[in-house]
Amino acid sequence: MPQGDKTVTKERFRGLIIILFFVYCVGFYTLIFKPLLPEVESILNHTLFTLSLQSFLLLLACSILMLHKWYQGGKENDAHKHWGIAFGVYSILFFGLVLQSMGVEIADMNNPVIFFIWRQVMILWLAMVFYGIAKVVFVDKRIHAISTIIIIISGYLIFSYGLIFGPGDIELTMYAFLNIIFVPVVFLISYLFYIYWRMTVTPSSGVLSLGFAGLGVTYMAWAPWHLTNFYFVWFSLFVLSLVVILVGLCLIKQSSKEKTLNKN
Repeated sequence: MPQGDKTVTKERFRGLIIILFFVYCVGFYTLIFKPLLPEVESILNHTLFTLSLQSFLLLLACSILMLHKWYQGGKENDAHKHWGIAFGVYSILFFGLVLQSMGVEIADMNNPVIFFIWRQVMILWLAMVFYGIAKVVFVDKRIHAISTIIIIISGYLIFSYGLIFGPGDIELTMYAFLNIIFVPVVFLISYLFYIYWRMTVTPSSGVLSLGFAGLGVTYMAWAPWHLTNFYFVWFSLFVLSLVVILVGLCLIKQSSKEKTLNKN
């Protein structure tokens, strides 16, 4: 992907401002009132083990694919390297959920400290994926560095206070982290891929934008449904979002024009 922001005008970000305003309104509402919707019987026969294993394998596939692209491309595309490492790091969480589903004590995420150890990879994944796409869209290195540092510091501040040094409240910590940082940044990543798709009409970017948007929606649904069986339905849709993202990553190499544009 080319680095260049001369075609990225303020007008292109009007839609992003509207989207993020809506996301933050919903996020702060759930943060303040913590709504829980009525129990809904799941029509799917999925277990935590199955969904976590699927997520782990899909994320690992994304990681291996992007690192392979980076290596095959002569190690020139830093975005591919960052994304490869990011998805590998994110897969660690779902390996932990696999262990939790089997009753392994070191993965008992009902313990705030253990929860912190496994879940902190969400912060790192978010920061690295954003850093990769920011390098693609913007020339100014300050945007890449400062924005990424803000994501990391903010995420660790919320996690450290909420889980370790503060009340040790897992639910409140996740409400704050998801609604203030994680979900808005995921939608920002989706929007940046959308901008790149509008700039280059590369199919991979459009598919990736759709995949990240779906992933953001599933995490928005965590708050009102995480104590119900319907949580597993959203987890299933999260897995489908990972499939879309994997397809988008695969499409990057299917166009020779796109392959050239993807070099930084």
